Amino acid sequence: MKKTNSPLLFFDQNVMNKMLKKNYKSFQKNVNLLRGETNYSGQLLTPFSLLEFAGCKRKDISDIKYQGKNFTKIPFSSYKNLSNENLAKYLKEQICKKVAKSFLKEILENKKTKEKNHFNEEGFRFIKEYTKKIDLFYEDLIDYLFLEQLSQINTSKFSTEDRYKYIELCSRFVIYFACRKNSLGSFRTVIKLYDEWRKQPIPQKIKENLELLEVGKHIPEILEKSKIKSKGDRVDCEIIHLAFFGWEHKPCHIYTTDDKNLIIHRLHLYHALVKVITQYFFEHHPKNNDKTFSQIQNNNKYPKWRCGKIFILNRETGEKITKIPITKIYEGKTNYQF
Repeated sequence: MKKTNSPLLFFDQNVMNKMLKKNYKSFQKNVNLLRGETNYSGQLLTPFSLLEFAGCKRKDISDIKYQGKNFTKIPFSSYKNLSNENLAKYLKEQICKKVAKSFLKEILENKKTKEKNHFNEEGFRFIKEYTKKIDLFYEDLIDYLFLEQLSQINTSKFSTEDRYKYIELCSRFVIYFACRKNSLGSFRTVIKLYDEWRKQPIPQKIKENLELLEVGKHIPEILEKSKIKSKGDRVDCEIIHLAFFGWEHKPCHIYTTDDKNLIIHRLHLYHALVKVITQYFFEHHPKNNDKTFSQIQNNNKYPKWRCGKIFILNRETGEKITKIPITKIYEGKTNYQF
């Protein structure tokens, strides 16, 4: 297969919504002028963008019941409660019920009817494209939703030892996401990981990592300014990951109308923590004999950073407000101060 360095194009949901409707021709003209300046190799569609495009409500998908309660709110008493094949099997079965292929196809078909007087030709084309991709996306979608459930659990009753095991599990999630060629975002997992880290006494091997300690001093401020909550939109988290790691071995150019400073804070937070997590993971080689989560084991290569760009657009006109080159953040060449 011929390789190309041409980036992929990715619209967040706010931009996508206006690009596919009849009443935003001026917005579309400005965005198309901007995108015409780059030879894109294609427009990226992802499983999470499928969920948002179709209008799936987060609570309808994420509210998985276990023993009569919301799974992510149950205060498990031990890490062993998580590390068993029966639980993993149960969670995946419940997720499949929530987002059955037939359900996804039905809501896309309903969207076509609902938007028939509003969509332009591109809108109807995207419905067809997403419908075609359901089978291709499905297995990955279930895996990611499963890992998302595990990375958001209530650990308030964990012992110190169990919390460290859970921190290691979250660390492996992050590396797993970063090493995959077509990975969805792990930004929310990174935030959960930091939340667990700061509850723990600092182990000696972390004390010896001056870079990690320095990052840790400033994370609370970045975290506060990033405004990501546990119930935040998936694609809002996904674009931060795509900006650094791309998709299918290609960098991504992302178009969003989100606030510039908000995006920059999130980018610095994600870069700082993924960098130190990667360093910790590969230098200390933590052992893990947990076979339940086999899909996140055996990452023996450093993740490949494929820095793209984020274009911040005017919410009303679609004109470019600014461009954020992700390479500058990766190389520490921005003027951002913690």
